[in-house]
Amino acid sequence: MQRTRPVILATLADMLAFIPLTHSVFWGSMAHTLIGGTAVGTVLIQLFLPSLYVAWFLINATANGSHEVFRKNRSCEHRWLPSRVVGRDASSSRPG
Repeated sequence: MQRTRPVILATLADMLAFIPLTHSVFWGSMAHTLIGGTAVGTVLIQLFLPSLYVAWFLINATANGSHEVFRKNRSCEHRWLPSRVVGRDASSSRPG
């Protein structure tokens, strides 16, 4: 949480700086877009992407505060290879 405080404070400062522009006819719509984009981008970067990373790589917290990658007897190869999905290695899927 301490690492996110400066990012959140900078985001809030940026969003507050755009508020005077919202009253302008020319810059108003751009100011609203920048405020919303800054808020959504910060939420995505600070909350969603780290959660997605932990879920994708199956990272578990240990008792001493460190983290380990949870693997069930998997090789270090990519999960999205079709030969690994069906349970065969690539050499056995070739005819001949």
